[in-house]
Amino acid sequence: MRFRGREIKKRVVAKRAQKSKLESRRKKEVQKHLQNHIQAYSAQRSSEKARWFFCNRDDSLLGPALGSADDPCSNARERGGMWARGCLDEHSHDDIVNTEMPFLNRLAQVCGASGLRKCENRDCYALKDKTMRDRAPQCEWDPFREWAITVMACQASFSPAQRRTRVHTHIVSAVNVIHSVLRYYRDPDFAEGQRIRVMENKLVERVGMDNRYEEINLLDVCEVIYWMLTIQAAIGAGDPKAGNWGPTFLPSGIINEAYDEALKEANEMGICENRLWSWINVAERQKADLHGLMESIWHRRSIRHKSVQHDGKREDHRGCKPDECKLANIETEGLAQTHKVSRNYEGDQSNLDKEHCGKKRFSILTLEKAFKASTGRGGVGARRRGAKVKAPQTKARVGKGLGTVWDENGKRIIDSRRAYVAVSHVWIDGTGRPKKKNHKGDMNSCLSKYFMKRVQELKCEGIWWDAISIPATKSLRSRALKRMQQDYKDATYTVIHDNYLTGFRWDSSDNDGSACVAIVLSPWFSRAWTALELHMSTIVRVIYKDSDGKAVMVDLDDEILAKDPARSTRAHWIASEMIRRLRKPVISVNDVLAIVKHRATKVPRDRLKIAAMLAGIPGNRVDVLAEFKGRKGDRLLSKAIFKKLNRVGYASLLHSERPMRKTGPWSWSPMNLLDMPFESARDFDSAGETWSNELYVSSNGSVTGKWHYRALTRADASDISGLRPAVKGDDKEAGIEAALEEWYNCLLLRKNKRDRWKALLVKTVSVSRFMSLEIIDCRYVGAVREDKHKPLDREGYVRLGKDEGKAVRRASDVLSKLQIIPSQPR
Repeated sequence: MRFRGREIKKRVVAKRAQKSKLESRRKKEVQKHLQNHIQAYSAQRSSEKARWFFCNRDDSLLGPALGSADDPCSNARERGGMWARGCLDEHSHDDIVNTEMPFLNRLAQVCGASGLRKCENRDCYALKDKTMRDRAPQCEWDPFREWAITVMACQASFSPAQRRTRVHTHIVSAVNVIHSVLRYYRDPDFAEGQRIRVMENKLVERVGMDNRYEEINLLDVCEVIYWMLTIQAAIGAGDPKAGNWGPTFLPSGIINEAYDEALKEANEMGICENRLWSWINVAERQKADLHGLMESIWHRRSIRHKSVQHDGKREDHRGCKPDECKLANIETEGLAQTHKVSRNYEGDQSNLDKEHCGKKRFSILTLEKAFKASTGRGGVGARRRGAKVKAPQTKARVGKGLGTVWDENGKRIIDSRRAYVAVSHVWIDGTGRPKKKNHKGDMNSCLSKYFMKRVQELKCEGIWWDAISIPATKSLRSRALKRMQQDYKDATYTVIHDNYLTGFRWDSSDNDGSACVAIVLSPWFSRAWTALELHMSTIVRVIYKDSDGKAVMVDLDDEILAKDPARSTRAHWIASEMIRRLRKPVISVNDVLAIVKHRATKVPRDRLKIAAMLAGIPGNRVDVLAEFKGRKGDRLLSKAIFKKLNRVGYASLLHSERPMRKTGPWSWSPMNLLDMPFESARDFDSAGETWSNELYVSSNGSVTGKWHYRALTRADASDISGLRPAVKGDDKEAGIEAALEEWYNCLLLRKNKRDRWKALLVKTVSVSRFMSLEIIDCRYVGAVREDKHKPLDREGYVRLGKDEGKAVRRASDVLSKLQIIPSQPR
């Protein structure tokens, strides 16, 4: 066995060397193909069969307008030759454009063939010039951007009745045909064969009798296309066959230069690299979306992340890494409390008159007795049963003893059924409790008045603020943290305070989305506990500053979040979707991972505890499971979350961690659920589609779902063109290499037949039947990459985790047991 292990490791090293040779060979092939393609232009143009569409860089792609400002929309009039959506298949662009032309000329020909016009209608023109022109992605090919803005403005101006006409269908079809031109280059199954297709950045122009080429930035063009597709998906007019772009849809050669430039600009602005990567990991297109982010906020220097005072010196974000923020793990409980005695309260406290700021005492005795009454026999449980609660007698009168909400004067605890404000904040700003052995509940008077003023502005009667509402005693504190979710859920308002945000100027007349982006890049948004607080909250207000430097509270849902991708920047839309995802009900493990995975806590185990709370597991049960230390506690919490939610994304199985077991139940899951990857929110998914596109997790530890698959061939196990491990670690790679040696026992699984990312390698065991379904039972092996994409010819149900005590069998023998012919992938 040891000798075999050494041999497998040698093969892994040899494969890596061959991989580098293959990559250099592919680059040479691509360059050679591009040269041959360009040289063939003149021959193709002289051919009578080739119908070329020459386009100068400044040529308009829109027809002349019909009428004036008082006339109806030029693109709302029916005419002959309109495209019906149902008549457009995947190859419809072949009839519209010359497939021998370069990419940009094809796009120009589609725009011209659509017959869409300039529009002088007052409503369309106002929407285009006052909103969309500033919000749409920038593009150095001005006529194409103008075509997109004009068409989207006219479409947005349509009435509900007009959206049911052929005219609207024609606009949707035009956008889909433009997308099909791009997919022809990027989708391996879209065009016939597996030939290399190069996206040229050249627009062929005709100057007199000669031709010349104008180079245009392809990423800008693709961003405009994506913007139009996002708008179609938002109004429910997207093409369900088009799929999603994902992080690998656009070629890396187009993205990398813009990504490097955007990352450099972010570093110059002082943005924390860890928070930037938290953004990138959640965004659907990841690196490609960073370009849109920086394009929207480069002019807002207040986005810069500020330094904090720690141990007598200023700490900034220089040196932060993509997977770690060096300020995230600072001990916050011992930080000095901040002061709010000056208009300049957004973080710079060098000139504040702190000596004249007194202390406001919130009685510890009052708090602890109220909390005991709230959680004891006569507390919350009694309230639910309708029993009366006896208030404990203290010097500061306690109300009904329900909850730990202080009144607006900070003198007594009031009934939590009254209107109150819950404060959501980060302790690194100095808004937490000071760490003192004999802490008596003293808080800076100016800080207390600052929050009490917010309570008065919202016309509430009390405040729940963890610094004064959670007992300091260890046993009581642990019990208080269990019910903290309920404190935010019951609050009338949740107010978000972050020094980074309070220093950001809010201007309601010019909401370009940077205020929303600032939330996503704030320290508050990077913490797992605050994510839980936001998830439980109902009405949320965020504190910014106005033009005079005074605090102003802004409604998150009504004023900050983007409502329509047509009227917002790409960065504003992504940030809004990220925040909305935190507020939606958690229905799958994928939702939990999106919320918790890239957020920080001081205690690492807390992240998994928060994940369990988000899943709806009671706090008492979470604490019992968390008492087990090390991997056992992680395993028990992870299993509890899986059993509670029953749903997990396909991408989560493509992890690179050691599984809970080698075979049988949970053999497909890592020890810690948070080590799983997750699927980003997709711009083109319709409502409810996420639920139907996930795997079902049974309480017995198996996971079942519908996969596209194919049986492996000998070529898949070859050293040159075969599959290769997509995991790290010699032991994991050795396991995959050993499975590939027995390639005849294996299947390759993908969620979609056109996916070009990782695939799942499994071994076949048997066929089971459940009612009318036939399920292929398999053994989990691991994630692999495929150098040369091969079509997946079958589709069916596969189950993992039901293989314990069963022998692996040949894939051909197992598949022959299927009575129902597997459906061909659509």
